[in-house]
Amino acid sequence: MVTSFQGVIPLAYVDPIRIVVWNSRWNSPCHCLVVSTSIFLRGFLVVRRKTSQSLVVSNNPPESPYAPGFGFTPPYLAGRDAVLAQIKRALDQGPRSPWYIHGISGDRGVGKTSLLNAIEVHAAKAGWSVVSLQVVPGEPQIHTLARDLVSAATSTWGKAAAFLKDIDIELTVGVDLKVAKAEAKLSGKPGVGKPPSIVLRDILIAVGSYAKDQGGGVLITIDEAHEWNTAGEIAALASALQLVVKRKNFPIAVYFAGLLNLSTVFEGAGTFLERMGIEELHVLTPESTRLALIEPATEKGIRFDREAVDLLIAGCEGYPYLVQLAGNFSWQEMNGSVIDLAAATKGLAKARIEVEKLYSDRWEKLTVLERAYVHSVARLGEDPTTSDVAKSLKRTQQQLGTTRDALINEHRLLRATQRGHISLALPGFGSWVTAQPRVRTSAPARVKKAK
Repeated sequence: MVTSFQGVIPLAYVDPIRIVVWNSRWNSPCHCLVVSTSIFLRGFLVVRRKTSQSLVVSNNPPESPYAPGFGFTPPYLAGRDAVLAQIKRALDQGPRSPWYIHGISGDRGVGKTSLLNAIEVHAAKAGWSVVSLQVVPGEPQIHTLARDLVSAATSTWGKAAAFLKDIDIELTVGVDLKVAKAEAKLSGKPGVGKPPSIVLRDILIAVGSYAKDQGGGVLITIDEAHEWNTAGEIAALASALQLVVKRKNFPIAVYFAGLLNLSTVFEGAGTFLERMGIEELHVLTPESTRLALIEPATEKGIRFDREAVDLLIAGCEGYPYLVQLAGNFSWQEMNGSVIDLAAATKGLAKARIEVEKLYSDRWEKLTVLERAYVHSVARLGEDPTTSDVAKSLKRTQQQLGTTRDALINEHRLLRATQRGHISLALPGFGSWVTAQPRVRTSAPARVKKAK
C-alpha cells in the first residue's frame, strides 16, 4: 500500500505500511520508507531533509509558529485588518490622505510594532525606500534619521547615490539644555551651521523628489515615539514634514507608534503634528483571538479542539501578547496533531506565569500609596471615576493628584479614559491586582481650615 502525505504524518494514518512523503515547503523530493508505530512517541513523523543515503526523521512536532515577546511579529496579524487596509490606501492615495502621516497608540503588547512591521513589508514590496527608527530616551534622533534616509534611498535605488552626491551629510548633533543643535556641510562648501529643520528639509527634499521621479516613495516608521522628549527635534521634524510632504507633495509617509500618551509628545511642536490623527489599538475581539490562534496552527497541519480554543479565548482576554504566549505554550504541550483541552490548560497556565512576571515587575516599582490607588481602581471595576477612587482611599482628589499622574505618565499603568475617569492600562492586570493582599495606607494628615 502506498499513501501520499505532505509534511507531517499523524499517528492515525500509520501502520507498518510503505509511505511516500513529499514536502513542498522544504522542497524535498519523494522518499519511500517503511515505518512502524513504535517510533511515534508523540504521534509525529516529520521529514526534515534527505542525505545521500539516509532520511532524517524526528518524532517532535513542527516548530511553533507563534511569536511570543514584545516587538515580534506574529505569523497572522489578527484584528488589525481595517487599520492596515486604511494605511495601504493612504500610501496609494499620496500626501493628500490624512492617514499619510499618522500615529498609532496603545498599551504594551497590543501589536503596535507588529503593525509597523506589516506597513514596512507592504511598502518594501511596492519598491519604496523604508527607514525604521526606534526612539531611545535621551538620545538625539535627527542625526540617525538623516543618515538612515540617505542610506535607505541609495540602497533602494542604486542611481540615487549619484543624485544625492551634492548632499554630503556630515551632521553633528548635540543636546544643550534640551534644545537640539545641528550642522550640515554641503559638498564643496564650507561648513555652515543650520537649524535641524533646515537640515531635515534639505535631505527630505532631495530624497523625496528622487522618489517621486522614480514613481515610488519613502516610508519612515518611528517606534517608541512616546519616549521622544527633545522638543526642538520634534518641532524640526514637524516643520520639515509640513513643507516637504504637505506643500511640495513629495511621497514621504511617516507613522509614529507609542503608548497612550503619544499625543502629548507633539504638544508645542506646531499645529501640523498636533493635529495629526492617532489610531488607538485595543485588545482583540474573541473572533480575532480565534483567528490568531487557529490560522498559524492550520498552516502547520495542526488543529485545535473547540473547547481548547474557547478556553484560550476566555483566558487571554484579547491581549495579543498573552495570545501569542498561550498559543506557543499550548503548542509545546500538545500530544499528536491536535491541541486539546489538556494542552490548552497547561499552556494558558504557563503563559499567565510569564505575564504575571511583567505585572510583578511593575508592581514592585510602586510606592505604598500608588499600589493602594491601583488596587482601588481594580476593585471598583471598569472605568471608575477619580472621585470614587479618592473616596475609597479616604482622601481628596487633590491629595492624590501626584500619585495619579505618576501612575499614568511614569509607570504607564493607568490611563485617563474620559474626563474624571480612570482605567488600568495593561489587559488582565486588574484580576492579578485584586488577587494581591489589599494595601493599607496611613491616614493622610488633616489640613486645618483657616479661621
